[in-house]
Amino acid sequence: NPPLAWLQVRGISDVRSIKTRFNNTIAVKNDGTLWTWGNNSSGQLGTGTFIERSSVPLLVTTLNDVQAVGQATSSDLALKADGTVWFWGNGQYTPKQVTGLAGVKNISAWSFVFAAIMPDDSLQMWGSNNYSNLGNGIVGGDGALGPVKSLTVAATPIIDPDSRLLVFQQDVVITCETLGSIIHYT
Repeated sequence: NPPLAWLQVRGISDVRSIKTRFNNTIAVKNDGTLWTWGNNSSGQLGTGTFIERSSVPLLVTTLNDVQAVGQATSSDLALKADGTVWFWGNGQYTPKQVTGLAGVKNISAWSFVFAAIMPDDSLQMWGSNNYSNLGNGIVGGDGALGPVKSLTVAATPIIDPDSRLLVFQQDVVITCETLGSIIHYT
């Protein structure tokens, strides 16, 4: 099979970061503007339009100074320079500020789970808890915004030159976002 051909995305340049998941893409330009394209069946584009999809990048005019983005299954997050977090998708066609969060340092989203790193380095999570992935000590259900009960940050691993294995200085929890990936540690 011949390799896939690379395509230039038209109508956008000067891109600082990009996220793509399932069927839509989000790009943040160096000027802090947010651009989206792809599926919009649940408002994933965040433009306020009710079009089914866009094959070209569209500017999300209601957000600026965007620092980071996160993508869930049918919704997205943006972190602005002022530390506020914005959500759209799942039927919300324009970005809306997530209440209860201020001074956020970073964000992440996956499937139907959302996370924010707070100014004191604590972790706030919300969304689906079907697999107890909110870290709130509860099994199942959905969770409102709340702190993770306990979080241990591992030290940087050392690579053993003889075995080429990672050696951790303390107990560690490893999370992998890629389905089907295998992580082995002893």
